[in-house]
Amino acid sequence: MLDLTMSLNLNLNLNTVEVINPKVLERRPDDKSEIFVPSVTSTCSLTVNEGNALVQIHDAPTRAKYEPLLMLPIKKLTGLRTLKSISENLEALRDQYVDVLVVVTFVRFRFRNRRQVSVKLADFVVRKTMITENPDIPQCAAIRNTVQCYDNDIVSENFATPNPDTITSVMTIKEISEKLNKKPKQGERIQFATILKAYVMDMNVESLSPAILSTRCALCKKVIADNQDSCMNLECPSGNGTRVPLNVMSLNLKVNLKDSTGYLIGCRLFGDVAERVLGCTANEFQAMILPQRTELKWKLALEKCDIRLHVLGPTATIPNAIYNILSICRIQEDEDTEDTEDTELINNFVSNDY
Repeated sequence: MLDLTMSLNLNLNLNTVEVINPKVLERRPDDKSEIFVPSVTSTCSLTVNEGNALVQIHDAPTRAKYEPLLMLPIKKLTGLRTLKSISENLEALRDQYVDVLVVVTFVRFRFRNRRQVSVKLADFVVRKTMITENPDIPQCAAIRNTVQCYDNDIVSENFATPNPDTITSVMTIKEISEKLNKKPKQGERIQFATILKAYVMDMNVESLSPAILSTRCALCKKVIADNQDSCMNLECPSGNGTRVPLNVMSLNLKVNLKDSTGYLIGCRLFGDVAERVLGCTANEFQAMILPQRTELKWKLALEKCDIRLHVLGPTATIPNAIYNILSICRIQEDEDTEDTEDTELINNFVSNDY
């Protein structure tokens, strides 16, 4: 499956093309064909009829001048809306088109059995959607930096990590979300630990991003910057110079979970917990080739598991909740029960065009 995906990725590319002998028409708002045409600033449209016109790859020396145009947005950016704004104004925006600049962090799967998975990124509802991949604009660089570069220490510091064996409260994803939506007292941050019975839908062990491995101080666990030999924590013996720095490699993974009530995307699985879940050290993981990492993922992928979570609510400086995974154990159930639940999960995915 991985080989097929990589092959398609290499063969299905955007290219600079020539449109030969097209029919140029002025666009009219009342034209029925407009429902199939993206909303762009151009007042004209090109119609390519088979037999009369032709589209072919442009291989002339000027091709390099045109390729950057593929990365330019087709509309002005003044109308961009945030996902939060859309969520808060659903009724007012009903039946309207909106422009968004987003990072795709999770793609749902449509599958008919556990080992044959097809990934679709398509527009099933609105035919006027146009996707510009990696647009060459400053805003794109800023939003990419926001989701990729954050301090792993800030998100959970000043909170003691609970012992997963002492957690007794069981919640669904919907109940977790409802608890996070409650307004905390002034100056407080919502935090709680819970047991979640859910399916592991994805784990980014196959990511090529260097962020999945980091160097940390063995004493205070803070991340060591690339250009430093030790942590800069003055309360740590390694950071204040009273002892020789001792650094270790650490895993920093993201896990997507699903139960019958919803999804939890981007749960954090890191450090010793990640090593116990994967059954290998960070150094061993670093030495693995991609197929070996894929095998690690399939130990838990699409399996129902007992997951112990430490949940930290959002703050003024950290707008999103943090879901720290403390342990993951596959639930050993009756084979009949397991097959029934797996079948229901697959049927639900297929019926919803996942």
